[in-house]
Amino acid sequence: IKDSGIAAIEKLMQRKGAFDHILLETTGLADPGPIASIFWRNEEFASGLGRDITLDGVICVVDAFFGKGQMEEDHSEDHVGESLKQIAGSDVVLLNKADLVSPDMLGNVESMIQKVNPAAPIYRT
Repeated sequence: IKDSGIAAIEKLMQRKGAFDHILLETTGLADPGPIASIFWRNEEFASGLGRDITLDGVICVVDAFFGKGQMEEDHSEDHVGESLKQIAGSDVVLLNKADLVSPDMLGNVESMIQKVNPAAPIYRT
């Protein structure tokens, strides 16, 4: 993913010039770490995309109806699943389909998210 992602963005940059923003979306339960690392700036990545593009943030979308079950399934003593990694690595959490669940369930899901990542603001959508 990393090599093809870099190539695709570099091709767009050459063809269209600089962009104000680039939004990368991964579907499902994917680890955002490898994609985000494309844009990290340090001595090792002083050239390439890290020179021209800055990662502004990572957004995680949690389904208000299925999120609680997924987080419970992904939590065990010997394993941390992808949903928890996504929440932990995000700067902002969108709690989607908030209108489809009860206020109590919504509060429970928000509480679980806050335990995983207390620094990320949660926005109901």
